[in-house]
Amino acid sequence: MRGAIKDREEVFLKDLEESLIGKRWFAFYTRPQQEKKVEKYLVDRGIRTFVPRAYKYLNIAGKRRLLEAPLFRSYVFVHIEYKTKEFYLALDAPGVSTIIHKKGVPAPIPDEEMLSLIKVVERARENILEHPFLKRGQRVIVVEGPLKGAVGIIERVDKNKMLFYVNITILNRSVSVPLHPRVVERYRGE
Repeated sequence: MRGAIKDREEVFLKDLEESLIGKRWFAFYTRPQQEKKVEKYLVDRGIRTFVPRAYKYLNIAGKRRLLEAPLFRSYVFVHIEYKTKEFYLALDAPGVSTIIHKKGVPAPIPDEEMLSLIKVVERARENILEHPFLKRGQRVIVVEGPLKGAVGIIERVDKNKMLFYVNITILNRSVSVPLHPRVVERYRGE
């Protein structure tokens, strides 16, 4: 039984390696905050890379600022052919930790997925706003606007209008307030 499983795994790996002929997109995992360094290193060597970026609110010196940051932290997408000089150069680039793989073999990203990602990011960059994953029932704090500092619980999420309906208690009364995701954060107090 074990021999049959091992044979199937070997066939799978052989088929996978054969499918990697020609340039493909691969995801490289970097050390924290090294995406820009890895991207520059590879581009300077003529290797096509893609680091999708989105806008994100960050607290800097006590002020909330809108900055452009990687959409997928610690990932650089690289368009190269498997087992070539460029492949090994990318793998050994300063700041790269590993390549995303399946059973030890680098896992290419389907071309249609990469094309969709590139189109979305390039055509709608101003509309992509990263916010933390929040869901119904979570406690949040309002970080911007007239209700800044108010704490409440997400009562409902309207994905079509991109709004959180947050239940806030004011003067022993409960009110449901529609808020944009960018003005709330997960509450970490108490």
